[in-house]
Amino acid sequence: MILCGHIHEARGVEHRTGTLIVNPGPLYMGMGAVVDFDRYDAKLLEV
Repeated sequence: MILCGHIHEARGVEHRTGTLIVNPGPLYMGMGAVVDFDRYDAKLLEV
């Protein structure tokens, strides 16, 4: 699993060769993500 937040324009959830990659976007804009460890997936949120 890779969790990153550096590139704000590249917000998303992606699966590549068995690796979950999550970029939730900028927190200061109310963006985030919830990771479901049981399903090995994530959902993007906006608050």
